[in-house]
Amino acid sequence: MTENGSSTEEFLSEEEEDEELNTVGSQKSKLFNRIDVVITGIEPAVELLVTNQLKQMGAKINAEWDALSSTHLICGDNNQVYEHVSQLGGTIVTPEWAIESFEAGMKLNEELYLYTPTKDKSNQNNIQKNNNDLNLNTNNENNFENQISIENSDEESLPESDEDLVESLNLLPDIFSFNVVYFYKSLSIPRLDEIKRGFVAFGGTYLDSFDSSKINTIITTSKWDKTIQKFYNQTKGNIRVLDPNWIVKSMLARKRQPNKPYFSNKSKQARQKKNQPKKQKGKGRKGKKKQKKVDKFAKVYSKQKKSVPVRDLYQVMRWPKYIKIQRQRKVLMKRLRVPPAINQFTNTLERNTAYQLFTLLSKYSPETKKQKKTRLQKVAESKVIGDNVKSKKPLTVKYGINHVTSLVERKKAKLVIIAHDVDPIELVVWLPALCRKMGVPYCIVKGKARLGKVVHKKTATALVLTDVKQQDKNAFAKIIDICMPKFNDNVETRTKWGGGVLSSKARKAIEKNLESSQLSKKLMQEQKIRERIIKEKLEQQRLEEEAQKKKEEEAKNGKPEADKTEEKKDTKKSEKK
Repeated sequence: MTENGSSTEEFLSEEEEDEELNTVGSQKSKLFNRIDVVITGIEPAVELLVTNQLKQMGAKINAEWDALSSTHLICGDNNQVYEHVSQLGGTIVTPEWAIESFEAGMKLNEELYLYTPTKDKSNQNNIQKNNNDLNLNTNNENNFENQISIENSDEESLPESDEDLVESLNLLPDIFSFNVVYFYKSLSIPRLDEIKRGFVAFGGTYLDSFDSSKINTIITTSKWDKTIQKFYNQTKGNIRVLDPNWIVKSMLARKRQPNKPYFSNKSKQARQKKNQPKKQKGKGRKGKKKQKKVDKFAKVYSKQKKSVPVRDLYQVMRWPKYIKIQRQRKVLMKRLRVPPAINQFTNTLERNTAYQLFTLLSKYSPETKKQKKTRLQKVAESKVIGDNVKSKKPLTVKYGINHVTSLVERKKAKLVIIAHDVDPIELVVWLPALCRKMGVPYCIVKGKARLGKVVHKKTATALVLTDVKQQDKNAFAKIIDICMPKFNDNVETRTKWGGGVLSSKARKAIEKNLESSQLSKKLMQEQKIRERIIKEKLEQQRLEEEAQKKKEEEAKNGKPEADKTEEKKDTKKSEKK
């Protein structure tokens, strides 16, 4: 181990060192942001030093303690300010916290530097002796750091002799006995001196200059750069580049920690490449190909050993039989021509009026078995007592197809409600015609299950209201006014055929045929136009040929035809004379 005062980095240039110093200075100016300090009970020389250092680290210094803004009290003596702050519960720290934080270039833990009041003033006397030897210079900050040394530990805690000190050191385990370390870019490592001392105490050795034959580890906080690569190449990869936390964690645990979590990124990659087995050279240039991992349970459907891609299997799904029948029936009802007697059940009551109707029906739902039993029991009990109480049946909705027909035929029904989805439909097909004949208002409503719910059954084909209470007569009259024109007096629903809706395939085929027929018509028209044009051209050619022949004949005879006609006229006149 060599502890010379020479620089720890021989491979760095002066420009790089200046850059590092500037970066450290910029970092220091933000260390004590949002910290308000009050200084009291310290020698004026130390106070001047601490104030300068705190200002450089970005702290605010106040003359008096403010409960709202002040955060720390730097104290060197028990006084009134100390007692006041301790009562308020503020953090009271020794001046060593500020000085050592400035030297380390990082904010140290406050708990290690908490001020504890002592009866003996031995500690303060030592501080006064050291401070008397200081030569203050406010312009140069580095002079303060080099000249001032403040003892932080009590006299009672120090060993009495050198033999006791050796014995205490021998108690520490030699966890770094095989490590020879070089601290690269030491300015960026916080609390470097403490780390070095601890490293040596636990059996390690460090060199100030890099020696490839001795050093096996580099401790640094910086990223992998050219100099580290140079060291790595010199040792042929037999070197570890670790973070300083490896030393700290090992010292705290008193056990050598594994290197893996503290490797730098490039060092990890290098070690992985080193530990990887070399590729086997095959006959070809690239060697053997890596075999892909194949799932044992995955089915293989091709020579390339590819699994089937995920597909939408909705159309391939096997549905239950009753769902198939439902869907087929619906499709048939669309495709086939439906007669008006069956098609009228597609014309149902609107949503709002249906809601009003069912709210009215819910008031007149028939008694349950329990309700009927309790009513009859009360009647029986009254008879036993001697009270002649007449129990009337409550006004309720009537149900059952035979009961409904009898009520309609006797004209006792005021309103008939029929379900639109009765199966078989023959049970209800004749009921609208009967209602129209007897002059009873009726309506068709969606859902036989909905009607059944009113009557405490699973389903109901039709319901009848025979009478309504006085309070519900207006609402009942409104419903009848809507139902009469829509169902009883509506002639279109009785004569309108349904169904006949073609599928998308059939529609496309018909459209294709129409397009083809239209095209054929267009072609025929175009052909006729072409033939007519050709005929006209032929006639023109024939006329032109005839005109040419006449001209040729005239040229041969030497006289034009007009002269010949004049001669003929003259001959005829002479003959007449």
